[in-house]
Amino acid sequence: MKPSDLPKEKPRVDLSTLPPEIELKATGEGMLEATQGKTGGLVISFVTRDGQSFKQKYSSMHSTALIDALDKLKVKDTVDLQKSWYQYKMTNFRMGFPRYIPVKKL
Repeated sequence: MKPSDLPKEKPRVDLSTLPPEIELKATGEGMLEATQGKTGGLVISFVTRDGQSFKQKYSSMHSTALIDALDKLKVKDTVDLQKSWYQYKMTNFRMGFPRYIPVKKL
């Protein structure tokens, strides 16, 4: 196979370059099992309106904020985040990196 035919990874999005509030659509999700020294959690893949894609892991530390947001939006399953665009807000937590939490369906 020619090197030019091999699949290529898209450049990684630096989350610090994204705005604190942004329109996102989930494109997929999966559970990541915890391993020694690493927390597991729900990993959601997102795409921005301009086609940039990235993933966010929501561990047990983030689940309360995510569950509360989904309840307010009347979202019964995280898969529903793949059906529409949502406004997300970057939210800080007591430890680690901030996460985008949905605040409004668009």
